[in-house]
Amino acid sequence: MYAALALLGAAIGLAVTGAAVITAWRIQQKWKLQLKQDQKENAAVLSRSEMAAMLLMRWTAIDYAALLLFVLGSMLLAADMLAAWRDRGDYPFYHFGYLLEGIAFSFLGMLFMAVRLGIVLWLSRSARSFAPHDHDKPHHANPSEQRIQR
Repeated sequence: MYAALALLGAAIGLAVTGAAVITAWRIQQKWKLQLKQDQKENAAVLSRSEMAAMLLMRWTAIDYAALLLFVLGSMLLAADMLAAWRDRGDYPFYHFGYLLEGIAFSFLGMLFMAVRLGIVLWLSRSARSFAPHDHDKPHHANPSEQRIQR
């Protein structure tokens, strides 16, 4: 049973690590694709932070993985806490320390999700204030500003 749980935990850990790598890779690939397309069209190029802000406005694989980790971890911790509480004599004293450590890790995982939400909300507010990169296109300038400068 312990070997099966260890293999399941290793598989989940690899899946979460893979989700983080895939999310970073998708941001990089979409930025490179956008860079190539914009160079062909002589359009404004978004920076990596602007591209990441656009992509992270939606849930990504890493968000689903973190939510899955929190749900599975909380469920296993609750089951173990109930078993340890019911049969106090069967478990060593340090087992409760492990359970408290697991609860702390789950709390930190949800704290990181809340921090991610804060970053996404901050990026969504600051994404509206990004100025277009059209310094080399004077024909796009406001006509009233052109009259003033002459």
